[in-house]
Amino acid sequence: MLEIVLDSVLSECLSKPSGVILAILAILYGAHWMRSWLFNIVDKLFPPETALPTLPKPVGHDFRETMRQGILKYPDQAWVIPFQDRTVILPHSSLESHIKKIPEPNLTLNGNMYKRFFGKYTQVGTDDAELVSALRFDLTQNVHGLLGEMAEEVAFAFDRLIGPVKTWEAFSTYPTLLQVVAHTSGRVFVGLPLSRDESWIQASIQHTIGSVQFSDKLREYQSWLRPLVAPFLKERRIMQEIQDRVASHLDPIISKRMAMHAGSEEKSSPQEKVGRMTGWLLGHYGRSAAKLDRSRLVRDHLTLSFAAIHVASMALSHIMHELAARREYIDILREELEAELASCPAGLLNSKSLANLAKMDSFIKEVIRLNPSGIVAWTRLATKSIRIPSNQIIPKGTMIAYCNPRFNPTLEPCVNSDEFDGLRFVKLIERDGPQARYKADSLSHDSLNFGYGIHACPGRAFAIAELKLIVVHIIANYDIRLPEGQNKVEAIYWDFQIMPDPNAKLELRPRKPV
Repeated sequence: MLEIVLDSVLSECLSKPSGVILAILAILYGAHWMRSWLFNIVDKLFPPETALPTLPKPVGHDFRETMRQGILKYPDQAWVIPFQDRTVILPHSSLESHIKKIPEPNLTLNGNMYKRFFGKYTQVGTDDAELVSALRFDLTQNVHGLLGEMAEEVAFAFDRLIGPVKTWEAFSTYPTLLQVVAHTSGRVFVGLPLSRDESWIQASIQHTIGSVQFSDKLREYQSWLRPLVAPFLKERRIMQEIQDRVASHLDPIISKRMAMHAGSEEKSSPQEKVGRMTGWLLGHYGRSAAKLDRSRLVRDHLTLSFAAIHVASMALSHIMHELAARREYIDILREELEAELASCPAGLLNSKSLANLAKMDSFIKEVIRLNPSGIVAWTRLATKSIRIPSNQIIPKGTMIAYCNPRFNPTLEPCVNSDEFDGLRFVKLIERDGPQARYKADSLSHDSLNFGYGIHACPGRAFAIAELKLIVVHIIANYDIRLPEGQNKVEAIYWDFQIMPDPNAKLELRPRKPV
């Protein structure tokens, strides 16, 4: 409520003399302080029934030991881990029995993102029902037909970014692969020539970075001050410039696609590849598409960039770091690839042959298992109070999550093991027979990187196909290794996140194509 008051007061204050502004701010601050003081006293005298145990914050930013202690101390209860955005960790047993069945409006990923990244300003976490439908149906059903374009763009990106090399040369892993992923996903979502436009590529990448930097800066201020300072932050201006650049690039594509959707322009095969995602989105907006504010389509593309580029690039960086550190797997994966290519028409991979790369699939899944995107998974915001099987109440407005199975000491060893086995899931398939849970894009209660149940990631099939195509290109065309004297690249643990070292380098040299 106070934020609403501040928003309405801001415009009036800006037109008043400085003394009046200071007086108003002093009154508001006094009211905020008094309210906080009174609420503090009431909470101490009458503790709320929904109070949950909270673990102390660790020294530094690595929460792994805090998570382990919390899981062991409260294995069947909800408890609070003091991330920069306080989060309630739910007992793992509640996922299968209760939580996964709760509908999205009551436990929402978008709400979590909106709150964490101040969606009012960044547009992160805003409504994206049409985008989710486009990913779940159009993108997933068309992945097999997109592989040729994606492979072509991967090759183009490496030629552009790495260029001709004759002997071992070093390159920065994450920044380089970030651009490769931006190229590849851009080819699918917006098409040529925009997907190769340097300004577009940088804007697609920088939107996420700008949103995170703005959110981190705004979080430094107390909640009551944020509406006042947000419009004047340098990070807000930079973020807005990026969003405006994205909108400018998309404008002609949106115009073309809206005309095609309205039937005023004839469709053609090449044109259908340009603005492909916009076309899919318009199909899901249905009858409202004709009157649709094009800013909604821009916002959908911003959301797509936020979700698709950096997460895939981080996973890919971890994959390449592990492959360079464990070079015995390179020959294993190459042998499998050569055998599969020998049976492919014209030596080109299709969806079936990509799926047949079982060892590569296992290696990717093992890397993601060992280096997930965070020590928590399945992050949501409770939009209604819910009671969990432990009979605890999770209040409305609470950020919730599960401990990522990788860090849960109560689960079976193959889920939380620190030991790396790139063929782990091939062996499990040989032991137990084919099971979906052993695939890289699978969903299960002990593998939550792509969500679970009705809350699963709608673009996971595309993400795994993209990772495989890039790994295929690298091992087919290059030898890779870590710089001399280095035998491992350590991941960075910060708050709930796990990130590849942005300064890490790999060395590569060309080899004869497979």
